[in-house]
Amino acid sequence: MQATPSYILSGPKETTKIPNQTLGRLIFDCLKKRPHNDEINVNAYTGDALTAEKLLTSSVKLSIVFKKMGLGRGDVIAVICENCLNYFIPFAAAFYMGVTVNPLNSAYTVGELKSLLLISKPKLILCSEKSYKTVLEVAQDINITKANILFMEHNEYEKESEIQCFEELLESVTVNINDFEPEEYDISETALIMSSSGTTGHPKGVQLSHENIRSAILPFSNPNHGAYSSKDATVLVPPFYHLFGLLHEFCAVIIGIKVIIMDGFNPEVYLKAIQDYKATILNAVPPLVHFLARSPLVDEYDLSAVKDIVCGGAPLSSTVEKEFEDRFPKLKVRQLYGLTEASGMCVAIPRSCLPNKDGTAGVLIENVLAKIVDVETNKSVCSYKVGEICFKGPMVMKGYFSNPDATKNCFDEEGFLHTGDLGYYDEDGYFYVVDRIKELIKYKGFQVPPAELETLLLSHPAVKDCGVIGISDERAGQVPLAFVVPKEEAVVVEKELVDYVAERISVTKRLYGGVKFVKEIPKTPSGKILRRKLVDIHRGSN
Repeated sequence: MQATPSYILSGPKETTKIPNQTLGRLIFDCLKKRPHNDEINVNAYTGDALTAEKLLTSSVKLSIVFKKMGLGRGDVIAVICENCLNYFIPFAAAFYMGVTVNPLNSAYTVGELKSLLLISKPKLILCSEKSYKTVLEVAQDINITKANILFMEHNEYEKESEIQCFEELLESVTVNINDFEPEEYDISETALIMSSSGTTGHPKGVQLSHENIRSAILPFSNPNHGAYSSKDATVLVPPFYHLFGLLHEFCAVIIGIKVIIMDGFNPEVYLKAIQDYKATILNAVPPLVHFLARSPLVDEYDLSAVKDIVCGGAPLSSTVEKEFEDRFPKLKVRQLYGLTEASGMCVAIPRSCLPNKDGTAGVLIENVLAKIVDVETNKSVCSYKVGEICFKGPMVMKGYFSNPDATKNCFDEEGFLHTGDLGYYDEDGYFYVVDRIKELIKYKGFQVPPAELETLLLSHPAVKDCGVIGISDERAGQVPLAFVVPKEEAVVVEKELVDYVAERISVTKRLYGGVKFVKEIPKTPSGKILRRKLVDIHRGSN
């Protein structure tokens, strides 16, 4: 792969045949063509399945229910739920109508959830048994009544909460699928609002259009990258509110891969599902590769059907990668690199030509343009020169929802999205990610803004000042470590502060790196924390 004289690299042209249509039309047409008993999803714990017929019928009926509730094109609904068989039904129903979906983490605290819902301003919330109490606490602050909250699945709290499960509402709806047609609208309209945090700790809503998601699905069916087909199955641990997980639901419907779903990770259930359903593809984050490489449990199960493993979300340790490949000599971990703002994957190690290149994230996928820019001059640089990685193409987001300033700041004059990651490419067009410009910490593929943790720590009566950085962790990629300056005469220990944070924030953002007490936090004259100096302090103490 060669760069142009302006040092802009381009991925291959589109080769796969997925119609350039709205997701509603794509999903509807694909489901109508599928045999009725085709299994889209299977619950790894119970064996229950969501068939093509159930997804098609339920989603069409739910779109009719949505219309009766006053939802229409351009409105937003929020789905706050763990992975379950019903998860994709409201997505399909919404896309038939041109309604946008905002998937959110059901483990968010009241404060986290409120800040995100104030961005998307949904007219309807679909929640789980786990999340409904948090949803109720937030609802009145965002003008949502109980009539506009629905459960995703039946549970014991329906009567006491006076909240209905959407499946109840479907019972009174009759429809002839042959008479139904999804609404027509432009593929540039927003399909999803995904959550992303900035270095300030303020959350942002990533607007992904129907065209963006269609472009993100393409490489999964490309023989050189995904090669997914109806003959494949995967056991999925990543949550559907994360784009890495959600894209596999689109693949299940549009490409035909069977997705065995899990709500959280259970080692025995995971391995048994791979064995029993003869999973051919594993989609992993670094902690999962770590488990497969080292756990003695793995030897008790037959994983011989697996022919491909892809790892994304965070950098994978070369040590763990080698241990995995020593244990599974017929497999090579194919790493990929991307970000939510670019609808997921932009760079991936090709399936057809696995290189003997240590540490690479791979080559550009189809339809993607890329450049590396010098962080001081903002000029494009040639191969082997380290700079900020930038992408352009039909998979790049529309922008941040209701945040034009943040949108403007992440695009340059040529329309390239600046990722905040440092890297370079070699003479063959293989990319290497070497560091981060952004202050965001990547814990198991989730974004953790240091400023959010710092604000929380400063609310503790014994904390005078603090600074948070991400430190390397073999299993999680990075974990947050806090440097704390205690107030004079205050008595505080590490566990107290770690517990204080854990009680007030979701599980992916806790201080797994611990706390170090220092006399001062290094800062610029303007008061900005010098995190690089904190990194040096950490390295010097080890």
